[in-house]
Amino acid sequence: MKGIKIPHLIFTAALCWLVLIGIQVKWISDSKHLIEEQFDQKVSLALAAAVGSMAPEERLKCAPPQSNMICQPMNRALFSAPQEDTVEAYDDTAIRAAVDQAFLFYDINMPYVLQVASSSSPECQTTSPYCCAITPFEHKSFAVGDDAAGTMLNITFPGKKAYVLKKIWWMLVASLFILLFVLVVFILAVRSVIHQQRISQWNIDFFNNMAHEFRTPLTNISLAVQRLVKRKPDLAEDKYLGVVHKEGVKLGAQIDRVLSIAELQHDGTYLQPEKIDLKELLNQVIADMELAIQKTKANVSIHAESAPVIIGDRFHLLRAFKNLIDNALKYTDVIPDINIEIKEEDEQVIMTFSDNGIGIANHDRELIFQRFHRIPRGNQHDQKGFGLGLSYVKMIIEDHKGQIRALTNANRGSSFELTLPLS
Repeated sequence: MKGIKIPHLIFTAALCWLVLIGIQVKWISDSKHLIEEQFDQKVSLALAAAVGSMAPEERLKCAPPQSNMICQPMNRALFSAPQEDTVEAYDDTAIRAAVDQAFLFYDINMPYVLQVASSSSPECQTTSPYCCAITPFEHKSFAVGDDAAGTMLNITFPGKKAYVLKKIWWMLVASLFILLFVLVVFILAVRSVIHQQRISQWNIDFFNNMAHEFRTPLTNISLAVQRLVKRKPDLAEDKYLGVVHKEGVKLGAQIDRVLSIAELQHDGTYLQPEKIDLKELLNQVIADMELAIQKTKANVSIHAESAPVIIGDRFHLLRAFKNLIDNALKYTDVIPDINIEIKEEDEQVIMTFSDNGIGIANHDRELIFQRFHRIPRGNQHDQKGFGLGLSYVKMIIEDHKGQIRALTNANRGSSFELTLPLS
């Protein structure tokens, strides 16, 4: 959970959720416009087909009421003529039959209102798909004087909005479900992250408290051994007292490692960068570990194409390299042979630590960098530790803007590749 900031996570997730809402709204809006355009196109084609199917002789006179100039309503439509002094209307039955037949062909099954209007009226603009000129029925009696601009067949659909909504309701339901699902997943994810961070903090606090509690009695034991040897010099060579002192020092070193890693996690500004000659630093590591190398009769060699210089923290890089070499000395059943290669490539320095030890299985290569993880060896417990070494190395290398990975060579030793930026 290192590096995860809850406010940043919430802001990013909320922004993504808003973007998703925008995408859903745009999708539904585009779908609505497409449905309306398709409907308008079918209406325009149906009107043109209806007018084209009617003959001029289908026109008949009727005497509509003078109050509103409207003929008797039809079953599905209302047919009206322009409100003028002299009116000549058409056979509403013929028009209704023509329109109904055209609508049936184009699968338009909606109540409509049908009117006759002048082409100059606001309802019948030249681009309106709901108006169609009745060219065969042009007659001067439809207009007053010579100002007639033509007669248009105009149709309206009171239930158009309900029709469009019916077509897109499943999109609305699906979008709402998706948004709610994403919101629930987001809330659960945030709660899980917060819970994991709390558990992680509890673990860190527990190990810190445990380490501090252990440090005090270990210090007292070390002081007691020193005073006992000082009072009775003949005990300096006592085997059992030596074991107490040796194991106390080892346990103290492990406790210091736990505390140092906990401190590094809480403070990302611990690095003190300076120019470092990697080859010189590795020689210093080998010199510091000379006793352990001699004890195991190990052979440690450095192969460098050049002397690369990087910007880094000398203390922590020194400890990280020591951890890698120390593991190579520990986890082997033969005389250790450790080979360190250094090369420069693409403004980076690549370091490879290889050994001839017991190796790392493929399924363990990604786990070995986890804190407190140790590779199971059955009932073998020859090498003690908390599983902190490689997690510390990974932390240091990544904080130096580098990378570390375990290469594939199981059962033939271990090989670690470190990549660091050049200065």
